[in-house]
Amino acid sequence: MFTTTYKTARFVTAPARQTGLVHWLHALIAAQKSRIALANLDAAGRADVALSETQINSELARPIWDVPTAWKR
Repeated sequence: MFTTTYKTARFVTAPARQTGLVHWLHALIAAQKSRIALANLDAAGRADVALSETQINSELARPIWDVPTAWKR
């Protein structure tokens, strides 16, 4: 019997809708994980996300508390 191993990427998603401090902490953690994943992409991965090198560097330079606007609701 043959077994196949697939290499899959972990995708970071926006945290579930919550309020208050818990929401804020989850948003910070999710933003940090997302930026770490972006920083670790190889050239092919960076091409797949369709961002320029300037846009990627700008995102990586953002402070941890600067989360995407959609996450602030």
